[in-house]
Amino acid sequence: MQDDGPDRTGANGPGAAHGGGAVASTLSLAAPAAAGTLSSWKEIADHLSVNVRTAQKWEQERGLPVRRLPGTKGRVSAERGALDAWRQSTLSKPVWYNSLTFLRRYSLIVTAVAAATLSLAVRGYLLDHARGRPALFQVDNRTLSVFDGRRHELWQQTFDEPLAVHEYDGTEGQQRAWFGDIDGDGSTEVLFLQHPADEAGVTSYLLCYSETGQLKWRFAPDTVIADGTQSYTPPYILAAFAVADSPATGKMIAVTGRHTSYHPTSVALLDGHGRRRGEYWHTGHLDYLTFDDLDRDGVPEVLLAGVDNAREQATLVILDSRAVTGASFAGEGSPWQIQGMPTGSEKAIVYFPRTCVNRLYERYNMARDITVTSDGLIRVKVYERLDQDELVVHTLDRSLRSIRAVISDRLVATHRRLQADGRLDHLLNDSEAAALQEIQVVRPLDADR
Repeated sequence: MQDDGPDRTGANGPGAAHGGGAVASTLSLAAPAAAGTLSSWKEIADHLSVNVRTAQKWEQERGLPVRRLPGTKGRVSAERGALDAWRQSTLSKPVWYNSLTFLRRYSLIVTAVAAATLSLAVRGYLLDHARGRPALFQVDNRTLSVFDGRRHELWQQTFDEPLAVHEYDGTEGQQRAWFGDIDGDGSTEVLFLQHPADEAGVTSYLLCYSETGQLKWRFAPDTVIADGTQSYTPPYILAAFAVADSPATGKMIAVTGRHTSYHPTSVALLDGHGRRRGEYWHTGHLDYLTFDDLDRDGVPEVLLAGVDNAREQATLVILDSRAVTGASFAGEGSPWQIQGMPTGSEKAIVYFPRTCVNRLYERYNMARDITVTSDGLIRVKVYERLDQDELVVHTLDRSLRSIRAVISDRLVATHRRLQADGRLDHLLNDSEAAALQEIQVVRPLDADR
């Protein structure tokens, strides 16, 4: 792979992030809307300037005031004033509070006893980070603000284009910011993934800043490629990145981004100076990634989750970080096949089965979240309806053997409703549930790949 140097000229200036895989702390508020009732998830999401999935997640985890109406399942309503009041009280938490993911998730059930524990935890957190170095960040419209551990603002960066603020809420496998010594110079760098609100025609960068907010380098995919139907040129929208220790270069960065048409996907491997050390292309979109040393050989693998367009199926792709090259194989004569590149260097590819609910509603299912637990289990959330919490949580061991597949209550309820309505001819039974563990694992040496 050619050793590409990073772009160090004409960037958008300073930006910042959260330490070691932190999620963004977004405090931006919109102007109050006129009184009135909103009668669908789309109207609610539009009012809050987020997507439907984020609004539904806020209702489940953060108490978004939405009423579920009797009668037809799925009908909801909400008052504009109530939403604005909730937004003012909930999204205006101080930046340090939003950076503590576990506090946000459980804040509604904190008791008087837990409050004392919270006070001690916050005090310890602040003492540990009170060194005057970048430790926290906040995104608001066009502005990125960076703070130290005592919540003292260190610097700001204002971008030419608005940022997609809701994209910085934090999802497993979608790191958007990082603090640490990325290049071995002894100082704290800030990596920040610039995700524009308007994806059409706006370049998305991975930006690296010094402690004082000076731009050190920036990266964006710039390869022109083609499949069997058309060619694809920049810009690409970066979805996530991850940082790991590298035996060869000290630190390495994997960053994934898709074309603005939602495919194909570029996966680039960078060193700590922003130089491209490898590049892999995939026919679908892989928006989620993490590092883990699955085979315990001292070199971490890159794990990517998303969808394979050629297979119309949720997928987990495993790459050897020492050989990130080539393009995924879509099949001889497939219009999805990326042209002019060798077959990809995947160590393994996992395909997740589709449910009958998914086949009824969607063209494909999609792997969205990915985590590796402390005991070495890989957990992937596979969404069977793309804008709903109707999903299957798959758990694999390090050898990619299926341990369990847990069906969400909402997916079970949808299956039951569709059977009652005559759209499905069977109830969800044990054998159908067990079949969800029948994942397909393809290795590079498989003859039928």
